[in-house]
Amino acid sequence: MNEYEKIEQMNHQIYIMKKNKKTVLSKWRKSREFIEAVLKTLSQHEEKLKDALEFSIKALLTMQVQEENSPLKKSNLVRLDGEPVWVVSYDHDGRWGIVNTINESILFPTNEGIKEEGWFDGMYIFRYKKNIKDYSQILEKYNLKDE
Repeated sequence: MNEYEKIEQMNHQIYIMKKNKKTVLSKWRKSREFIEAVLKTLSQHEEKLKDALEFSIKALLTMQVQEENSPLKKSNLVRLDGEPVWVVSYDHDGRWGIVNTINESILFPTNEGIKEEGWFDGMYIFRYKKNIKDYSQILEKYNLKDE
């Protein structure tokens, strides 16, 4: 199974969990919720600690966004002109490319030069390298069928 198929399988597993009202909280989100609970218990005299915890929450949010790393939509790509993105297609298990908004394409370096491919032409585009997860065990735990 290539990365493209693994991503399709992962997205389908997430769909099944959402359909059955089951979610997987990331470690970043769990940590953020814990810090937010602690913040509520602090008094006004502990401002420096509150500020430090607020900065921690911002860092956790950044890490959570990088971990979740949802496929980009056209509106996201338009703002990323000239930026690197991680692209997974049926033919390639993952490679870095550069966004070209003028031609609505991704530029890929090759041995022969630069190859240009249109957006979403059988590909998933991510802001960061995609960490593909298999949720089979969670589906089994909740006795959810992979439809």
